Amino acid sequence: MHSQKEFIKNIGKSGQVYQAIRKSKHLAMTDVADSEVSQSQISRFERGESSMTIDKFMRLLENTSVTLDEFESIYDNFSLSEEYAFREELAQAVDTRNTAKVRAILKDWEARHKAEPQKRYPRINCIVVKTVLSNLADFSMPRDDMAYLKDYLMSVEDWGRYELWAFSNCIQLFNDATLNMVEAAILGRVEFYKNISLNNQLVIRTTLNLISIFIQRKNFRLALKYINYLDGIHISIDFLYEKLMLRYNKGFYRYKMGDKSGLEVMKECNDILGTLGCFEEENVGDKELESLSK
Repeated sequence: MHSQKEFIKNIGKSGQVYQAIRKSKHLAMTDVADSEVSQSQISRFERGESSMTIDKFMRLLENTSVTLDEFESIYDNFSLSEEYAFREELAQAVDTRNTAKVRAILKDWEARHKAEPQKRYPRINCIVVKTVLSNLADFSMPRDDMAYLKDYLMSVEDWGRYELWAFSNCIQLFNDATLNMVEAAILGRVEFYKNISLNNQLVIRTTLNLISIFIQRKNFRLALKYINYLDGIHISIDFLYEKLMLRYNKGFYRYKMGDKSGLEVMKECNDILGTLGCFEEENVGDKELESLSK
């Protein structure tokens, strides 16, 4: 078998990634070729000499017993695309509450936006990082940035991972009416999202973030609405963290509604995080629990 080092070394473009997957499965080109995709086409694709139509590429993945979502995950994780690496770096900085790192990331994206002001995504990435920074330090969000992000999100009919990621990180920028409207639109596409595991997980986490925001804003009607929604979809055991956070938010809701036993539920969930080795998340929970207990 190929070692991980060899696997990483061999991937770059889509054809190279596919070749690495095929070889890791010990499949010859004759095993994956058929009447629709010839060996010569596969060979040229793997060498980066020619592209492949979507239909043929999907057929190739089917013949290799790899889903498109799996391929994308492998491509992101092993080739470390710039966008993927950025999101991972930002998430790690947030988890460790590393304000200096977030400021450095913001400086980098501001420079990119300044170099190419006509491009949309560098500016949106700047806005997301600014929002994250405003949660960690004394930093005020410019109103024009907030309006720009809202206009962009409202203009996209079918959200993908990027839009879900941006919205989830910037929830606190929007008022309750806007949040409810956007979340309703997202959940209206749940049949689409649930067939893509990572997107489904992002939708659930976004909904959990919304519940927490609504509870903090004392909008208990909307908080309960989305608690009941997540209860109703029966979150898969594959999403254990999300199931635990739903229980945590239920405890938070109960506590804010005057049921002191809700605080014990929150503590129980936070202790489980520590037991599972999620120490950074546990520390965040400890601070919230300490604040509530005062």
